Amino acid sequence: DYILMPSRVNLTKRQGLALEAMEYVKSNMKLYIVGKPDRDEDYRQMMSYIEEHHLQDKVKYFDFVESEEKLYANARAVLFIPVDEDYGYITLEAMEAKKAVITASDSGGPLEFVENGKTGFIVEPDAADIARAIDELAASQAAARQMGEAGKQRILDMNISWDNVVRELTK
Repeated sequence: DYILMPSRVNLTKRQGLALEAMEYVKSNMKLYIVGKPDRDEDYRQMMSYIEEHHLQDKVKYFDFVESEEKLYANARAVLFIPVDEDYGYITLEAMEAKKAVITASDSGGPLEFVENGKTGFIVEPDAADIARAIDELAASQAAARQMGEAGKQRILDMNISWDNVVRELTK
């Protein structure tokens, strides 16, 4: 069981806050961070934090994966907690894959899609709050699945699809 955090690695995507949250997580849930770092320093800081805080058994980092689809398919949920994201495609990818989404109250675009307690969780940008949401999803695979199903239905209800985008652009 793992929580997937796919995104470029940098300060605004807040992988550091996610790592801090993993120190508070009580369940056996792991965090899989997937994405290329914007700067070598971003990578070094992240890996140093993992080592210094003995999170090697709780956090796995991948800069490249053959099939991101498989990572989504097998994840319990998706963690996407950027600072003031403009739109949040990762949120839509997660919902398309029927995954609950944990996002932060100051994350911007994802707040247009995530319904707190229904399609995922909207938490304060605080490590302990994020950890509580992770542990809640860890405690109930059924609840996570139900939120994922609700997320998929939400994007269907909102008519968010590439077919619709193409149709609107070609009008």
